[in-house]
Amino acid sequence: MIAATPAAGAGVGSPVISPRAPWLWPLCIFLLALGLRAAAARGDFWLDEIWSWVAVRDRVHSIGDVFFNIRHEANHITNSLWIHALGLEVDWHWYRLPAVLAGSLSVLLARRLPAPAGRAAQEMVTLLYVPSFLLINYASEARGYGVLMLCALANLWAIEGYERARLAGRRRAAWGAAGGVWMAAALGTLAHASYGATVVALAMWYAVHVLRKSRDGRASLGHFAVLFALPFAFAAWLWVVNFLQVTVGGGPLMSAWQAAAALASLALGGPMEGAVVWPLAIAAMLALALESALLWRAGDDRALLWMAMLLAPAVPLAAGVHSQLIYPRFFLGVALFGLLALANLAARGWQRGGAVRLMVCGALALITLGNLVSVARLVRDGRGQPGAAVRWMATHGHGPRIVVATDDAFRHGVTLDYYKRLLKPGQSLQLLLEPPWPAQGPEWILRQDISPDWQPAPALHDAEGRAYQLEALYPHAGLSGFTLAVYHRRDAQASTSSP
Repeated sequence: MIAATPAAGAGVGSPVISPRAPWLWPLCIFLLALGLRAAAARGDFWLDEIWSWVAVRDRVHSIGDVFFNIRHEANHITNSLWIHALGLEVDWHWYRLPAVLAGSLSVLLARRLPAPAGRAAQEMVTLLYVPSFLLINYASEARGYGVLMLCALANLWAIEGYERARLAGRRRAAWGAAGGVWMAAALGTLAHASYGATVVALAMWYAVHVLRKSRDGRASLGHFAVLFALPFAFAAWLWVVNFLQVTVGGGPLMSAWQAAAALASLALGGPMEGAVVWPLAIAAMLALALESALLWRAGDDRALLWMAMLLAPAVPLAAGVHSQLIYPRFFLGVALFGLLALANLAARGWQRGGAVRLMVCGALALITLGNLVSVARLVRDGRGQPGAAVRWMATHGHGPRIVVATDDAFRHGVTLDYYKRLLKPGQSLQLLLEPPWPAQGPEWILRQDISPDWQPAPALHDAEGRAYQLEALYPHAGLSGFTLAVYHRRDAQASTSSP
């Protein structure tokens, strides 16, 4: 078997579930996970989501166009298909529905994956997954990452189901589980190209597992082919028709190792940047290494999976592939499986009792607190509030024509073009791309910064010496989005406020 037999006393200290309602506790967990992700999905549509919407608007006239006519990193195929299916005029919150549902269901699926520490590990998975700011952020926006999470865990679950059925001689069940592997791999790859690293890691792990457990190399190769031949063939086809010619949109520069460290910090409820990122990243790696060592000593091949999840993306990163355009979200598969390993390690510590249990409680409390603080900020501030900025200018502007200059024509241009729908009848919005500007100058200037703690200057002057006052500031929670500052020309302020 892939997973070791649960240790004696594995359930000690775990909640006792009434056999009359075994579904009640999982239902409560699902509703809590769903509530947090739905709350985080209430904010404004942000740049990357709008970018995907624009790609569908401009390039998609049929389902095939999603595959063959959008060769851009903003095209998360499952997400683009959903936008195309709903149409372009619905409220943007509906575009986030698949991510919210898939991200919430991934919590339940993670609990079902067997672990040596038994039921205690299930509850530790709950504590790490449900309030995770990292997982909530990407399971509450209209991109492919929410579906990717569910598919990654479903892939592991289906592979283990295939092994159990195969070893028990249940051929029909084994083929059913193999179908689950194919479907999860296909949907995960369609959700985002970075899912390829997850499939490679699962394949590496399974190949070593079947070779270690079987003396028949030919039979082992056959089992491997049953599970992975179709996923690899589908990924290769998708690579040729879409991924190979994808244009990278750009963004803030971040090295691969910075992104990996930020991911580890975020997984432990820490920040994305700052002095504590590397200490938290090192702590996460040490904990993962300890859990892997314990699993290896117990003869559990899942130790190989945790190592494979680190190696699969590390090899191309070490070689410098896209070394300056790597972000923490590209490693979500690593985070998902890493949290499973940490949950099992925490359950081991809980079962030992005494000072070790106190240490586990303290660590979990700090992780949960850090996550909830970030989640609260995400619910409050979202990913920036460009829609709110448009409403502000529409309400406080001088006249029906809103004339705006910005510090980033592309970022603001995409978002302002989308949110023009919020203007009142008779109002219009003009974006000035570069000087020279009209004699009177723009009435508004927008500034943006990726830092969630950015404090813009209270006033500024344009190249012609016109003075602008900071009127509104719309922060964001970090990880996705940017903070937006709205400046109003002072003479226009006076005209607006005069009777």
